Amino acid sequence: MFKIAHSNYTTLALTLFFFCNGLFAQKPEILDVVTMSENSNVPIANIRRVAQDSKGFIWLGTQDGLFRFDSQNYTTYNTKTNGKHLIGGPDIKDIMPDTLSNVLWVITSYGGLNGIDINTGVCKIAKPQGKGTVFEDELLSKILLCGDSLIITSNKSVFIVKKRTMEVQRLPVGEEIETDNVIKYKNFLVLFSKNSGIFLYNLISKKIEKRISSRSGGMVEEVRFFDNLQLSNTTWLICTSAGVSTLSFSDNDILYIKEEALEKIPAIRKKAIYALCRGKDNMYWFTTGDAVYRATPDFSEILAIKRNKNERENSLKSIFSIYCDNNNNIWLGGIEGVLFCKNKKPPFSVFNQATEKNVSIKHAYYLYPENDSLLYACAETGLYNVGLNTGNISRMGKAEPYDYIFKDPYRRTLVSNNSGLFVKNNADLTAISEIYPEFLPLGIIRINSSAILNDSSLILGTENYKGVLIWNFITHQIIQLSSDSGIPKLKEDVTNQVVKLNNDSIAILSDSYFCIYNRKSSKITTLNLINSDAKRYSIFFDLCKFREYYYLAAYGMGVVVLNDKFEVIHEISTQNGLSNDGVYKLLPWKDSLLFITTNNGLNCYNPISKIIKRFYKSDGLHGNAFEETSGAIYSGTLFGGGSGGITIIHPENISSNTIAPLLYIRNLTIDFGNSVKYDTSDLVSRNFSIPSNALQTNIYFSAINYINPERTSFAYRIKEQSDDWISLGAQNFVTLIGLPPGTYHLQVKAANEDGVWSEPKELILEFLPKWYQTWWFYLLIVLTVAAILYALYRYRIAQIKKQHQIRKNIATDLHDDLGSTLNSVKVFTNLAISGVKQEESLQQIKENLNEATLGLRDMIWVLDDSLDTVDELVTRLKQFAIPVAAASNIEMKIQASYDVNSIKLTKEEKRNLFLICKEAINNSIKYSGATLINVDIKPGGKKIQIAISDNGKGFNAEEVKKGYGLKNMQYRAGQIKFKVALTSSPGKGTQVEIRTAG
Repeated sequence: MFKIAHSNYTTLALTLFFFCNGLFAQKPEILDVVTMSENSNVPIANIRRVAQDSKGFIWLGTQDGLFRFDSQNYTTYNTKTNGKHLIGGPDIKDIMPDTLSNVLWVITSYGGLNGIDINTGVCKIAKPQGKGTVFEDELLSKILLCGDSLIITSNKSVFIVKKRTMEVQRLPVGEEIETDNVIKYKNFLVLFSKNSGIFLYNLISKKIEKRISSRSGGMVEEVRFFDNLQLSNTTWLICTSAGVSTLSFSDNDILYIKEEALEKIPAIRKKAIYALCRGKDNMYWFTTGDAVYRATPDFSEILAIKRNKNERENSLKSIFSIYCDNNNNIWLGGIEGVLFCKNKKPPFSVFNQATEKNVSIKHAYYLYPENDSLLYACAETGLYNVGLNTGNISRMGKAEPYDYIFKDPYRRTLVSNNSGLFVKNNADLTAISEIYPEFLPLGIIRINSSAILNDSSLILGTENYKGVLIWNFITHQIIQLSSDSGIPKLKEDVTNQVVKLNNDSIAILSDSYFCIYNRKSSKITTLNLINSDAKRYSIFFDLCKFREYYYLAAYGMGVVVLNDKFEVIHEISTQNGLSNDGVYKLLPWKDSLLFITTNNGLNCYNPISKIIKRFYKSDGLHGNAFEETSGAIYSGTLFGGGSGGITIIHPENISSNTIAPLLYIRNLTIDFGNSVKYDTSDLVSRNFSIPSNALQTNIYFSAINYINPERTSFAYRIKEQSDDWISLGAQNFVTLIGLPPGTYHLQVKAANEDGVWSEPKELILEFLPKWYQTWWFYLLIVLTVAAILYALYRYRIAQIKKQHQIRKNIATDLHDDLGSTLNSVKVFTNLAISGVKQEESLQQIKENLNEATLGLRDMIWVLDDSLDTVDELVTRLKQFAIPVAAASNIEMKIQASYDVNSIKLTKEEKRNLFLICKEAINNSIKYSGATLINVDIKPGGKKIQIAISDNGKGFNAEEVKKGYGLKNMQYRAGQIKFKVALTSSPGKGTQVEIRTAG
């Protein structure tokens, strides 16, 4: 036995004694316990440690790696993940959040010490493990945070690690101590060894000062130390394989251990306590491996925890880690995964699993509470007996569909199924006509609703088109109201519900009509209810009087609110917050709340505030869908049923979640195409630059809401585009494609299931421009356009100058040639008039006029835009040269190769080439004495070249002085960037070659 502690701990010992004595004597505590890892796409099991970091994320240390959980998504850290999520080993032994350093410290089996940046989620292997390293081949077991140092224990040693420098010091413990746990007190370490007891190690003297053995009574017993909980600066509770012990230090730093007398409690004798924690409300939680318990702060009440779900296997077994998060919710880690316990009484209890094997309540059509502890359920698979206190469910009779169950005035149980209406006596069913002969003429009767009209009559609504039956059980008479009956007559035989309004009137609800039957007057009044859009309400399932109004369920249109005169006041629908317009049952509670079952969710309507609170399966219901007639009220308790079983509603336990989700922008990914992506995870960075070659950008969010993560919703806006928020629903990411270059402020917010919104988080995104979207490119474009415009301007000016020069040249030609010719005509005309050489003068006048005419034709041809090809130049030369040569008995040949005919010539080229050719031909005719002149035009560079040759007498080109004609030809050629070459020799003729100057 351990040494008995000082008497100050007698009170604690007695407390624990009574705690263990009453452990199994009280009714279990039913709480909402949800499996959080069942929807994960990665296997999460064998959980050793659970912790929460400063950002609110839950970290799970398992045998298969480390997982970060944001209430919806898991991030995996192990040896198989990519670089930033890679850790030294898969088998997590311990985790420790370090708020000051913003690091999560992790040790693994033979994987060394790992540090994970809480902001970025990036793992840095601070101290790897292996041969030659400081940890070598030791099995690390526990990590303890102590100021600026970490204390790490192993199966052989104890290490102190300086966080800043990562310097590691191995403590000389003197012997191998396989440490399960460690506590630091002042300058002491308390080392818990599973095979050697407890050691008190002095950090100053570097020596073990005290050892308390776990061997007692001559028996060698190996005691494991699983967990500890600090109660004060000097006291801890120690969870061991032999129960709970108290460890404390006295004022003079003497260590005391008290082992509790658990062997006196037969129920948990020798029971191991694997984990212990204390909630924010000072309630204690612990696990024995086969159950989880909660105790009050003074241990006066101890309750075993039971999951709020009716199953054959409903215990909390194989739980070895307990953790209380920042919002006082409890996390339970075990072999099967992680469980989340909402640390408050649940608003709903679910029953769906019968004690019989493979039998469950799949479709609860109708519910009938017999008393506080017994509920009958008519379902698709049979009639069930539900124990509300015990949770036991058993099927009564055959597995066949049942519609309805109720008690007649003689307390007989009447049930309706596909075969008709029966009187039930234990497991036996007797046709109702055998007990009440008045039903015999009606044949098979199926009932879906009933109401007591008065002391002698019952109203029955039928399921199989029999209308409504008014049964006088005193006189044994039945009045049938149907479309075939006399007066009064129903318009429709389908009946969904009959509701008593008063002793004389009942409401009859059907698919198409809402009728009121008055027993005294025997009249049926059909109400025509129309909404604000002039649409007629129909498919009525339920009616109730709540406060001063009637509430009518109209399937597909919501709930219609009527006054005492059955006039429509207003409508409750999805437009003002209802979860679904397919409304079934209306269940008022204490004149303050109205519960509304629908085809998709349960609604709680507050008539004062007009606020509707919606609930779904994620809130603890049997499912999202209810059945048409499945709802009941008994002594203030509400019941509803549907495809997934039965839900008991506890309105007094309903509360709003006032805690907004913890919102983070989790990571940003950029897709560049060709499977190239960029991914960054940083919870605190707010500025990102998006490269110009990005195809799309995705921003992912984490909204931590462990209470109801499935109903977390998101909204976003881009301030530069709109001030309105865009709802994303449950989608936790935004994809941005095709945004123009610029800076954008993306804002995101998240809401919990009760519509409590978080503060917006803002991300500043700078979308970088492509090279053709940059300012310098735009400037270059402007400069280029300006240069082009300037060039066009200069070109236009040059063209104008050229045209001006052409006009000037033409004017000069007109003045020089035509002017002088006309002047000659004038002179010869005067001579002819005066009679002097009259015949000769007239002949000269004729020649001058012909020359003037040819000059004008040449000018007109030059100015004609349609005659700008080489072919036209050839034609014009022929028109000029052939007649002139023929007059001098000279043969003229003008030819051009086929590939130059379509070449375009400018006006200046056309004019100057023609004049050069004309000058050369004239010279040959006048001076060469030739009999043949040949003009040959062929390609030359990008233009043409012209060779004009004759077979005349020729001359010595070196000796003959260049005359005005040759200079004029060269001048004209230079104007159009051509050149003229003259070749001649005596007796060999002359050749003038015109070609481009390039």
